[in-house]
Amino acid sequence: MSELDDVYTRVEAERKRIEEKFSEDAVIRLWDGNWSFLGYLSDVFEYDFEFILNDTGSAEVTLPVDGQMGRLLMDYTQWPTKSLYITFDKDGARWSGRVQACETEVNYRGDRVVRLTALHDYQKLKELLVWANPFLPPQVQFPKAWYLFGPSRWALATTLFCQLYRKNNALWRLPDDPMHVNQWGDFDMSTWSEVVKPVDFATDNSLTCLASSRFKTFHETAAPILNDAELAVECRRYLPGDPDPIPGKELREGCLVFEFVDKSGWGKQTAVGGAISQGFTRAIRRLRSDGLTEYEDVVPRVDFPDKYRKPGFLGSVPEAPWVVLEHGDYTGIESTSFTYIPPGATMIVSGGSSMPGVNETIKAGITTAIGFLGSLLMGQSQLGAAAAEVLEPLYSDVFMAFFAANLRDRRAQHGWDYPFEVWADGADQSYTLSTLSSTREKKWDTRERISVSVKMNNGCPYFVGPVGYGDFFIGDRVGVHPLGAPEDALYVEQVRELKFSSGKGWEVTVGAREHKSGLSYLADVFEKRTSALKQLGVW
Repeated sequence: MSELDDVYTRVEAERKRIEEKFSEDAVIRLWDGNWSFLGYLSDVFEYDFEFILNDTGSAEVTLPVDGQMGRLLMDYTQWPTKSLYITFDKDGARWSGRVQACETEVNYRGDRVVRLTALHDYQKLKELLVWANPFLPPQVQFPKAWYLFGPSRWALATTLFCQLYRKNNALWRLPDDPMHVNQWGDFDMSTWSEVVKPVDFATDNSLTCLASSRFKTFHETAAPILNDAELAVECRRYLPGDPDPIPGKELREGCLVFEFVDKSGWGKQTAVGGAISQGFTRAIRRLRSDGLTEYEDVVPRVDFPDKYRKPGFLGSVPEAPWVVLEHGDYTGIESTSFTYIPPGATMIVSGGSSMPGVNETIKAGITTAIGFLGSLLMGQSQLGAAAAEVLEPLYSDVFMAFFAANLRDRRAQHGWDYPFEVWADGADQSYTLSTLSSTREKKWDTRERISVSVKMNNGCPYFVGPVGYGDFFIGDRVGVHPLGAPEDALYVEQVRELKFSSGKGWEVTVGAREHKSGLSYLADVFEKRTSALKQLGVW
């Protein structure tokens, strides 16, 4: 029994160590625009920090107005820089963002407080434009748009790197010392404010994409690709005491490091659903040759990743999700809300202009035919060009100008009275890569959606935190059995939102975000329309 006692002692010690680690208080720090440390926000009344998958979360901190940090925040004339930043560290997760506003008020308890609000550093990607050619000055932008085709992680990381290179070390911008040859085209990133972790093209197995932009923001460029390929953008500040985020590269403290992480199950086995009594159903998700239709190859035998066999490993990998958030009296899940939105239209239409070469071929044919007849009958070969110009309004953008994708799998699910068609923005010419991209984006927007909001006690039985610190985090695939679902059903979705609140702990949103309505929906539509007009050079 001594060996079993030793094992039990080690297990209990490890359990106690993990519980103590996750019971540690959150660390909230304030920094200036040069990322010099200003102080800890320790004497606070309450706080909320929100992580949103591939979007900008918000933060709100309430602290006493007569405290040291409260006085500093309200005396803006004494700020070292006009930009202040806040970081939040809890359970291995780090939230960082720029302070947006500070205001004083009297709260419901009668306390005089300073309310600080901030936006997550993902906002930087909404403020960065993707130039058509980042290596040329704004007066000369050739070609007209940025295009990069390849695996999603590599394409997005390369696109972002080129735009960050333009910001920090543009070839057309004179360096500090124009006569110093090493300052021209220097890839030294030690002075950069933002960097991106490199992605190896040869080993990137993420979904193939076309990254294209004509002065759209990076978020507008990347959002449909991130959703389609189920990637997660991790934004983490490099602070004193952190390990080197990019081995071999010296970075300045406070540098924002972007990383594109594949959280999907594309091209490899993953959980796609299942039952509590039988476990997860595992399959390999693939695309058919049309580039639109998805299907699943069920895998009878599970190959668990080697990471799970390493002692002390914490986290989830896309190939083998294992976390199940089950509603119940004894599961640690305090409450759940379940939302189901059925799929939309069964046909997606896009285009507007004929596919490349069609108008040109018709024009050349008319010019040749009429020119030949004119030369033969009247000796006027130029009649061909004149006829082509006169007839152009009749034949231009008539043939092969629109593309319609029939989603037969959806139609079979809806019954005979099915939602018919919807228009996909973003593709002016039909039968091009942009047509395929916009069609897939619209298919994603009208997909079948499941959303589950979960309030849970951290550590009962799962811990929230990134790989190495917790069992699951933002973007990870988890199984859920919410209140009101069929008795044995398991749904597998990505973690879309995480929110940590003082006194409440972690709140988890799994699956699609809540359906938007009102001003929020209109703002989303306006943003997409503005992006399309920019692409056409109208806005």
